[in-house]
Amino acid sequence: MYILEYIYKYLIFPMYAFYSQNNDTKPIHNNEIIKEKKITDYVDNKKIYFAESFNMDIDFLPNNVEWIIFVNECVFTCSLNYLTENIKGIVFTDYSACETTIDNLPSSLIYLIFDSSCEFNNSVDSLPQNLQYFELESLNFNQPIRNLPMNLISLKLGKKISQPIDKLPASLIYLEIKNSETNLNNLPQNIKFLNIVYSNHEKMKSFEYPPKLKRLTIMDYRLFKKQQKKKNTNVGNNKDANTNANANADTNAVHIDFLPSSLKYLEINSVDYKYSISSIPKLMRQIKFIGPNSFDYSSCDFSDRKCILTSIPNTSDPSSSDNYDFTVDFYK
Repeated sequence: MYILEYIYKYLIFPMYAFYSQNNDTKPIHNNEIIKEKKITDYVDNKKIYFAESFNMDIDFLPNNVEWIIFVNECVFTCSLNYLTENIKGIVFTDYSACETTIDNLPSSLIYLIFDSSCEFNNSVDSLPQNLQYFELESLNFNQPIRNLPMNLISLKLGKKISQPIDKLPASLIYLEIKNSETNLNNLPQNIKFLNIVYSNHEKMKSFEYPPKLKRLTIMDYRLFKKQQKKKNTNVGNNKDANTNANANADTNAVHIDFLPSSLKYLEINSVDYKYSISSIPKLMRQIKFIGPNSFDYSSCDFSDRKCILTSIPNTSDPSSSDNYDFTVDFYK
């Protein structure tokens, strides 16, 4: 495995292995449980889960707890101050909500996660300096981002954030931005992994991509919206049909000629555009086109590079015989 792939798979995203909940895990779902049973009975592999109607200060945690996870629509309004210095991760997920400030978290904290199902909209300007992994994808967050920790490695920003992001720490290696209108100029120069959602192809050409960028993932805004609707709501058949009709009406090919010379991996997720690419960076190892009819290979010029083109049926629509994902692997 390439070193870059190892970093991407095992260093940038280690958090999910830590806070996933086992079926046998017992969450604390109300305040009365604290009075009735030993708190240690609810500690599972250094993790503790709070759910449903639980809502009280949690300065009583035993020293072996390293992860605090709020799940199952838990609305937390009490204090997160005075946590022990053993805490490594705090997670709000599964439609939970954090309605308290986070300006006095333990210095031991490495992971702080507000995923795309939760609610949180308070200041993030006083986070502990040792924080390395920060997911800020909550449904309603839209506060200024002015003073993130200087040791931050990975940052995910949700689709509601419309604030400028020109003051991100220079330590960032991974950045994900889901607001398609965000200005990507003045990004930290050390970013190697960039995931973006876009709505304007011409605008993408003017972005100042970081000079050390190795992997770029691009998702069509319409595809992103469809995924969000499918995830959060039950959309009627008639509405789906109208959306597909509008999407298929715009089928112009998009020619990509803005790739930075440092790039090694490119992934494009599209719903209705066909892409062609020329001027392949010399370091490029792989390009993936994901989505129906996303790759216009007849218009691509790979004549100066040896490559292997592989087409794989897209499992998201197995009924369509024309729905393929394409991978182009380059070799010396």
